[in-house]
Amino acid sequence: MLLLTLITGSFLAYSASYYYHQQQAVLTNLPGTNQFLSDLQWCFLSGHLAIRSYYTSAKSPLIWLLFLLLLWHLNLLVLYDYYEQAYPTVLLVIPAITGLIRLLILPSSQYLLSNLLFLSILLILAVQGKMGSGDVYFFILLALNFPGQTALRAFLFGSLLAIAHIIPINHFQRPKQNQEAHRHYPLLPYLYWGLNLQFWL
Repeated sequence: MLLLTLITGSFLAYSASYYYHQQQAVLTNLPGTNQFLSDLQWCFLSGHLAIRSYYTSAKSPLIWLLFLLLLWHLNLLVLYDYYEQAYPTVLLVIPAITGLIRLLILPSSQYLLSNLLFLSILLILAVQGKMGSGDVYFFILLALNFPGQTALRAFLFGSLLAIAHIIPINHFQRPKQNQEAHRHYPLLPYLYWGLNLQFWL
């Protein structure tokens, strides 16, 4: 069952990747590109999340099925942000629904205050233009669909990963006419890594 769950999670990530690149091929009127190697990391991460979710929601098949639906959309959000630094807001609908259903089935107010406080900080940063609104929405989706402090830890570890990756790039690669100095980096891929990393520590 462990292997089947891993394959299921990885396949969802692969299908999201295939769907995204086919959509881009249609929009640009160009042949679809195979980005399997660059998207392989999402297959690995999704397989891990699928395994963890299966064993934490084994008593509720509905929660498990909702998570699989959520997982596909999370991968699509990450892919859009990874390649375009933006995503269609319509992709937020299904994860929001799965999160609300989860709250109805497993209501919990634990860490609600800490999540709301952190959300208020993110909103302030978004208003000041220091963070994209899409990143704020992603935090809300994580808070709705994952228990406890999972969303907070995902942002903590994801932000640390982003800092550890971006600072060396900016330090060792001199900007060409300051173009790279104002480059926008996608945050959702780091948050997705952070979501997984917290379960390994």
